[in-house]
Amino acid sequence: MQYIPDFTLSTPSRDITEALNERISSIDVIEYAGMQSDQLILVLDDHIDYQLQLPDIGHKIRVTLGYKQEQGNDGNPPSPSLVDHGEYEIAEYCLSGARDTLTIYANKLMMSKQFKAPKYYSWQSPQEQPLTLQSLIDQIAAEYGLQSRVNPELGQVTLPQIEQSESDMQLLSRLAGTYDATFKVVEDYLIFMPRSNGRSRTGQDLPVHQLTRTQLMQWQMLGSGHPHYQSCKAHYYDWNTAQRLSVSVGSGTPQFNLTHTLADEQTATQAAQARLNDFKRCAFTLRATTIGKPELFAGGMVEITKVRDANGSQKGTLPSLAVDGRWCLTKVHHRIDSQGFISHIEGEKATQ
Repeated sequence: MQYIPDFTLSTPSRDITEALNERISSIDVIEYAGMQSDQLILVLDDHIDYQLQLPDIGHKIRVTLGYKQEQGNDGNPPSPSLVDHGEYEIAEYCLSGARDTLTIYANKLMMSKQFKAPKYYSWQSPQEQPLTLQSLIDQIAAEYGLQSRVNPELGQVTLPQIEQSESDMQLLSRLAGTYDATFKVVEDYLIFMPRSNGRSRTGQDLPVHQLTRTQLMQWQMLGSGHPHYQSCKAHYYDWNTAQRLSVSVGSGTPQFNLTHTLADEQTATQAAQARLNDFKRCAFTLRATTIGKPELFAGGMVEITKVRDANGSQKGTLPSLAVDGRWCLTKVHHRIDSQGFISHIEGEKATQ
């Protein structure tokens, strides 16, 4: 049975797929793990009688991508297989020529400017009722009319008193860096979850999608030995002794030194471990292109097989240099155009 690339486009009030179908030159859906906004880019043919209505800034478009099946020999109707990639808000558009086109740029994240504005607030954490990461994120989410989705293990983390003199976005970025996590605003949700460990925001294992050599149109794995930190040191202030103390994680040299002072030993240890994990992930990165796979998303997991395993390494090289294994996707770029449907992926070594 043959599979043909398919998609739908809709606004909150109606389906616009049929109205635009003959004019669509390409559809790009670009997703990122972390705070960077996902993007939808539509290129439309504006040459036929110049009848395209210009879009309204702020209007929303929902997109699904996938395949439709042609009717088989058994006479059964086709079974559509489309994956919802969410709702995007139109940010800008561009008219260009000589081959007249209208390009629409839409973002999944159109956060209030207040989210990025400096803010002064004291987050109290009394001993009888310590401040948790869950309660802090709940309060920030509610302020912007969002629902919070926090990984249960992260949500239970107790925080020291925080004197905020930065924007809410900067505060969440700093906390994500300290606790080896990532956060993202997607539609009506503020999501805070572990980074590259193969688990969802609810703590469940994410599905692992298999990719073999025959499915990859091209691939590139970069293994870097620089700076190859073996340990990390962080500093904290001990109120009992009125001294600036330090804690280290990992062993060996070179050692990375976090310059800022943390509130207590526990926070310092977590920050040092998060930074060391980050160095390990960044040492191995993957880029690949495959036939269109709409089920792939940024933050998801893929397992590559039959490309290059550790047994193919020469003596003296590290087994972790193998391409085969699990990778956490940091960026996924789906594209449908006249050439078909392809997916570009970027990833880092999974930490599990």
